Amino acid sequence: MAGKIIKGSEVYVATMCVSILLFAPIIVSKLIPADKSQVNSWFNGIIKSVKERGNTLNPELVEAETKPRIIKVM
Repeated sequence: MAGKIIKGSEVYVATMCVSILLFAPIIVSKLIPADKSQVNSWFNGIIKSVKERGNTLNPELVEAETKPRIIKVM
């Protein structure tokens, strides 16, 4: 079976899916606070930047996050 060339939009979609799969268990395991004033600190305590998590992530994902592509759709 021949290899498939992955286009930029497919990489973006794959990156988003991987991100959701990585963060979903973390977010589900810590309940969202009922008090709206605590939501920002809750979010910042859970979601870490790529620089902070870089050594635990797939190197291809880290590279994709350091050189993002902006795709404008009209």
